[in-house]
Amino acid sequence: IKEHILLEVNNVARDNFSASLYSLNGSLLKRWDLGATAGKVSLPLDLLIEKGLYILKVNAGSKTASIKVLK
Repeated sequence: IKEHILLEVNNVARDNFSASLYSLNGSLLKRWDLGATAGKVSLPLDLLIEKGLYILKVNAGSKTASIKVLK
C-alpha cells in the first residue's frame, strides 16, 4: 500500500458498501462509506498511517470480509 488501497468490488446486488481500516490492536483508523459501489474502487489513505500490518474490513449488505494489508 502506498497512498491508496485498490479494491475490485463485485456488488451485483447493489448493497451499500463500506470499508474500514483497523490497526492490529483493533483501533479504527479510517472508514469509507461508498454507497452501492461496484467495480474498481480506490480508497485513499492518510499519509500519517505508518508502515505495518493492518486489517481492512469490507461490508456489503449482510456480507463481511476481512483482508490483511501491508503498508
